[in-house]
Amino acid sequence: MAAFQPVPTLATYKAYVLSLSESLAEELKGTGITVAALCPGITATAMMEKATQANAKLQHIPGFLIDEVADVAHAAFEATQRGDAIVVLGAIKQGAMIASRAAPK
Repeated sequence: MAAFQPVPTLATYKAYVLSLSESLAEELKGTGITVAALCPGITATAMMEKATQANAKLQHIPGFLIDEVADVAHAAFEATQRGDAIVVLGAIKQGAMIASRAAPK
């Protein structure tokens, strides 16, 4: 989700990948090749577990904001089958994405 927000040290690279993915998805329409930018937000991975151990503040992230790996993978697969260019899981994250695109950077 950092690609949609001006987050120091994260946004530049992720915004570039998002922009590139959207551009490629449009350029490749009709070719049978799909490109999807997967923007899952916080995902329950080993990396998240290590980060939580290193930073106690992360232990207070509400569970409804954390996606399971299988759910993220399933959403990504389904989106590529539909030809979606951007994959954002859940209504809260979709709302945040829409709001951040409307707000000044």
